[in-house]
Amino acid sequence: MPAMDADARVRFRVVANEDGMMLRQLLCRRFADLGAQAAAALIKAGGVYMGTVRVRIPSVRVVQGERITVYRRAAAAPPIAPDELRILRRGPDFVVVDKPAGAPASSTRASSQGTVAQALIHQLGEEGILRPYVGPVRPLPPEAGGLVLFTFRGQDALSIHQRFLDAAIEATDLLWVRGEAPATMRCEEPLLLTRSGRLKVAEPGVFGAFSATTSFRRLALRGSGDDAASLLEATSESGAGGQALAHAAALGFPPLHAPGTDGDPYRDDDGDGGELLFARVGLRFRHPESGEAIAIRLPDPPWAAPSGADADHPGGATGCEVTGE
Repeated sequence: MPAMDADARVRFRVVANEDGMMLRQLLCRRFADLGAQAAAALIKAGGVYMGTVRVRIPSVRVVQGERITVYRRAAAAPPIAPDELRILRRGPDFVVVDKPAGAPASSTRASSQGTVAQALIHQLGEEGILRPYVGPVRPLPPEAGGLVLFTFRGQDALSIHQRFLDAAIEATDLLWVRGEAPATMRCEEPLLLTRSGRLKVAEPGVFGAFSATTSFRRLALRGSGDDAASLLEATSESGAGGQALAHAAALGFPPLHAPGTDGDPYRDDDGDGGELLFARVGLRFRHPESGEAIAIRLPDPPWAAPSGADADHPGGATGCEVTGE
């Protein structure tokens, strides 16, 4: 019988005397602490896979030998309340949201609950849009906060999502990294999106890898030697959500996490966990159809204040600025 750790990802195969069971019945049998209602909620939250397919129908039947993957925390993520959904700019087919750190932009492998996309779908539905479709454009990792661009449409509208994906999007990120970074640096390593939704440096020519360039400027320095940490401003033209993180690590400066955080329940890999000291504070893009130029700038987060550091800049913005150029 699988382990009962509520935080674990559990995998098992359907045995002979479970053949033909409904999925919720199977979970109740395998996990003694799950009742029928909790099992159904876990499935509807997107925390259960049959083979490689996420299944959200509790009454689906299982087959002997089938592999089942269960993410026990999938139903634990609370939905984002309407008043917590901070939309900074909205057009007829896009929105820009200030995503809170810790909230996934869209469904992860572990869950489809508690996401910004889910909150947007609920709000659009309340506005009368029939069966709204929402798609993040190069979203941030769940544990990072800041600006995320989404496209949306109703069931009777054509999707413009791919055109936004193909558009040039300049992003400005702030992040603390380990080590004493130089005043400026640049990385042009190709990147690859992993199955977990994170970016990593890839060998040239690997299928799915894409070219990317990130320019870094050191804004502040704290400590020295092994205890040194640098505050960086990163600028990229691809707008890929974790690009600055992957490129900083590739240059020998891994990102820092906030102390005392509990870790990201959606991570399968080992790592520091918790909230990243990373924020996307700026976005610039041109609407692929109307040609309207849009620039959005958030204030620097509190952890980016140069207090107590050797600052190389006078400080960040004092308020959110949204402009159409």
